[in-house]
Amino acid sequence: MTDDELTPETGIENFKIRLVRAEDREMISQFMDEHYGGEPLFANGSPYMVGQLSGFVAKQEDRLLALVTYIVEGDSSRIITINSLAAGVGLGTELLKATIKAAAEAGCNRVCAAVTNDNLDALRFFQTRGFILGELRHNIVDTNREQRPDYPTRGLDGIMIRDEIEVEINF
Repeated sequence: MTDDELTPETGIENFKIRLVRAEDREMISQFMDEHYGGEPLFANGSPYMVGQLSGFVAKQEDRLLALVTYIVEGDSSRIITINSLAAGVGLGTELLKATIKAAAEAGCNRVCAAVTNDNLDALRFFQTRGFILGELRHNIVDTNREQRPDYPTRGLDGIMIRDEIEVEINF
């Protein structure tokens, strides 16, 4: 994937999507503090320092609008985070497209993500973009809490957070 900046049609003016750069790391760590209570974040039982991962940002001047981070594991790419502060305008979709393209260019044939059982919006987001349900990891979030006790017990709509559902797209 080149470091070319993209300006997709989203209805938001003056923004660019580009690869995460070294100068973005502090902003990403601050975002994690504000929206996740800090790092590490967990996926598939493994901790990740999101501020150090590869990814893409959508920025409007110096303001972060959306972020996706991922890792490459063999022939798979795993999305660790995907967030948009301007929901419903297509930024998340554009970041997802950029991630899939980067994964293909890296020789991957699959992109996956772990979604906690309470995050129905994320499940909808991925499935409406061609992802299918994969592995269900029962009670894995309890394991995460052993490493990070401040991890919340209840999530969206007051749903108890216990499990991860892996979503995936193959290409």
